[in-house]
Amino acid sequence: MSRSEPAGAPGAGDCRRSASAARWEAAGWTLLAALLLVGTPVVIHRLFHAGGTDLPEFYAAGRYVLEHRARAPDTILRYYWPSLDAAFAVLALLPYWLAALLWYALNLAAFGGIVFELGWRWPAPLGPAARRQVALATGLSTIAIFLDNACLGSFHVIMVYAVLAGLNRVAEGRELRGGLLLGLAGWLKLLPLLAVPYLLVKRRPRPALVAVGVVLLLNVALSGLAYGPAGAGQATSHWWHESATRLTSDLLSEPAYIDTQRESNMSLPAFLRRSLSAFGQESPEVQVHMSVAALTASELTAVYALLMGVVVVVAGVCLARPAEALAAADWPRETALVLLACLWLSPVAWAYHFIAAAPALAASLTWAYGRPRRTALVAGLWLAAQAASIGYVGCALSGYLWVSLVLGFLPFVPKADDRPLRGSEGARPGDAVAHVVEAARQ
Repeated sequence: MSRSEPAGAPGAGDCRRSASAARWEAAGWTLLAALLLVGTPVVIHRLFHAGGTDLPEFYAAGRYVLEHRARAPDTILRYYWPSLDAAFAVLALLPYWLAALLWYALNLAAFGGIVFELGWRWPAPLGPAARRQVALATGLSTIAIFLDNACLGSFHVIMVYAVLAGLNRVAEGRELRGGLLLGLAGWLKLLPLLAVPYLLVKRRPRPALVAVGVVLLLNVALSGLAYGPAGAGQATSHWWHESATRLTSDLLSEPAYIDTQRESNMSLPAFLRRSLSAFGQESPEVQVHMSVAALTASELTAVYALLMGVVVVVAGVCLARPAEALAAADWPRETALVLLACLWLSPVAWAYHFIAAAPALAASLTWAYGRPRRTALVAGLWLAAQAASIGYVGCALSGYLWVSLVLGFLPFVPKADDRPLRGSEGARPGDAVAHVVEAARQ
């Protein structure tokens, strides 16, 4: 905005403030780009030379399909639809170095897509400049998680983008495109299909049916081509009974140590296993001994069912209104909650999975906008979760999980004392940055 243009109440002080905020915003985008630029060689080095990454296993699983027309045994992909192995067979046709570069580019585009959706496509109740600044703050706050995802070669950020963009398209009335994106997300990982009952509650059956159709089509077509009709059926049955439906029950009942009880798994069943049972506690793999009880498998399952039942009921109440009863500004917080519900119900929640909290962080910053104490609360919670995730103890306590629960429901807290948001139409573009700075000073 130039100094000659009015911004809210006219005056030289307002013009200077807007110009200063614009400079800070430009500096923020420059910083975000610089962090991505600096992080890129680290990611590429990790994908090419370091062990412990997912992409080499994905690539090897794809090569196995090409060579044997069967699903590779005991790979990370065993937790996902069998058709994903067939998709990675296409990637495996390329030399590994080229496949790794393309895979990173796809993840980078998905992260950029998340920031773009939050800043330019979300119908948040803020003015354009304030929405951009909230998206910038969210991008800077989650870039470490994205780089962790990229270093591991995972595809979680792609799934998050597909859910976010899909629900945004549905909110815009572009139901076919929204259903296609949601179907892609449900094919990459099973739990994004939670969007289907959500859309049915909203009386939007068309995108829900499209999403289910995309998942079925991709699985039948790719699995059939890769394994043959009989092999596809066997692979799908084995995946469903041995992986898809067993992870949660194993965490709540398996007496011996299992890999998913590692401190870095911040899911609810993993936390309950570490804190309320003796399961696997004798293993030398355990870094943090934090069990305060020795519940049996049935008792632990009952505790999990109770806690998850409370979360599901509260989320259901928040999401129960039909689409006709929603204002445009209500869609962002509901979209964020649907995405987090996918994460909360998952038996596995590594740190990089919490990129799914990015929309909830943006929705919470929108909820707090214009009120420095609320902004400081949201920022403090997120920074505390990130700091806790650095060490074994913070991960073992599932810090990200509890903070995500707060951020998921915070935007639904009524604000009876609200005054009109200064970031709504006609407000000064620099207000969002100014309020964040004011909150930090307090």
